[in-house]
Amino acid sequence: MLEASNLSFVAGGRTVLDRMSCAVRPATVLALVGPNGAGKTTVLRHLAGEIVPQSGGVRLDGLPLAAWPAETLARRRAVVSAQTIPGNWFRVSDLLDLATGETDAGAIDASPLAPSRRSALLAALDLSGSEAARLDRLSSGEQQRLRLVAALLQLGGDDLRGRYLLLDEPTSHQDPRHLRGIEVLLRAVREQGAGIVLSTHDLALAARLGDEAVLIHGGAFIAQGAPHEILTPTLLLETYGVPLAPLRDAAGRIAAFG
Repeated sequence: MLEASNLSFVAGGRTVLDRMSCAVRPATVLALVGPNGAGKTTVLRHLAGEIVPQSGGVRLDGLPLAAWPAETLARRRAVVSAQTIPGNWFRVSDLLDLATGETDAGAIDASPLAPSRRSALLAALDLSGSEAARLDRLSSGEQQRLRLVAALLQLGGDDLRGRYLLLDEPTSHQDPRHLRGIEVLLRAVREQGAGIVLSTHDLALAARLGDEAVLIHGGAFIAQGAPHEILTPTLLLETYGVPLAPLRDAAGRIAAFG
């Protein structure tokens, strides 16, 4: 389990997080939802180990993140941020080689499944044939999907039990077809045993994909529980200040909030 306990964080004199706690278990999706500036990304960065807690702590399987060797931690959790990929002179293949630990001397963590998994992930996110392309030739949506491929390659093979994928707005630049592809892939990753933390503004995605959701506002919890329990008109009005209710498609699935 990957868990954060009583996180508090102050930046620029502003309280970004106020005694926040959450946990994600293997083979589950934890959705972090809330308005801009609520603290979602800061929670995610604490879980990733990118921010050292000012108060509280983050543990993986009961041990502080700092107690894990860096090499082990890199195979146990991977992050997909909302930022542009640095080093645009790289090619797609260069980024994927780094994700799998490949060097001129060969793969650090060689696996006979690695080439086929790499091809399958690229195909699943409509990136087949892109490996020779420079990163700065990709659209924002393509770069975003590529970051997801790289993170999954970093975690290793098809058995993802005990591994964690941390996602910051993974669908913000996607058209409906690619949004559906990402959602299908994330469901498969969960079935392979990974725990997923999803920070998103897409309430419908959080409702469809999340096993548990945390509603955040002003760096504090508003509510935590199953998505259908907390993504209610009353709590959403309290959080966002506008009336919101789920809109369903012909099959009864939540398609949007409006």
